[in-house]
Amino acid sequence: MRLFKIDKNTLTQDLIGFLGIASGFFQLFQVVVKDEKINEFVLIFCIICFLAYFIITKRQKKTPLRNLDDYFLIPHFNYDVGQVQVESELEQIVALARANYSCPINEMDFKKPIWQKNPFTFFIVKDDAGDVRANINLLPLTEDAYNRLKAGSILESELTANDVLGNTDEEKNKCRYIYVEGLLSKSEDGSISDKNALILIGWNFEKIVSNLASNLIDTVYCGIGGSIEGENLMKRLGFHIAVPAEKRKDKLDFFVVDFNKLKQNLDNKTLVGTIKKIISKT
Repeated sequence: MRLFKIDKNTLTQDLIGFLGIASGFFQLFQVVVKDEKINEFVLIFCIICFLAYFIITKRQKKTPLRNLDDYFLIPHFNYDVGQVQVESELEQIVALARANYSCPINEMDFKKPIWQKNPFTFFIVKDDAGDVRANINLLPLTEDAYNRLKAGSILESELTANDVLGNTDEEKNKCRYIYVEGLLSKSEDGSISDKNALILIGWNFEKIVSNLASNLIDTVYCGIGGSIEGENLMKRLGFHIAVPAEKRKDKLDFFVVDFNKLKQNLDNKTLVGTIKKIISKT
């Protein structure tokens, strides 16, 4: 998409308009200011501006402007984002996680019961071939589960489907705590660096979490610093340490952020810059 295209008709109209404005400005200035030297200076200035305008416009005509994408760093991709709908998609999430991290929660035995209770807990980004390029796992925790996990009295792997709210309207109204259980992506060569997929998750984050909670403003988002890139990403998105590692059973920092701050940091420009900084450190 081009910003605009200049043709002969448009160029002529612009020149006539410019001359009309310059002429009107010059006549008005002559009425107000009686000094002939100043009037001569203004006339010369208008002529210089006209020549500069003409030269720049002619150059733009020969050299098209850059694509709009080049100015705003909008990536090109044909990805779809949506909830996990079939078990095979959940298996792809597990496979991707197990290939990069060794953790008890990266098993079907952990994820499947949660997904069966609330199908909106796992969202994925798929490419044209139907392969999962990225996923985000969000658990709407009960208040009791949140408090126990935050205090460190239970491990992440000890969470069960009983600690997660369902997707009925009543339970969505109760939801105040959303735990970011996982966020992962892969590029075409298999490395964890598909920024396009992560950007797409960021753009759709509010829509995603609206499936879990009715009142987003009062929701608290939390996570555990299980990896260096994960901690870096949470900090850049506004998360802060609520409970330090030394006070928790798993010896990992517990991070939290409110919705307004998270939303502010998930705007397009911030997210693009954030993802680039995270990827450059991995």
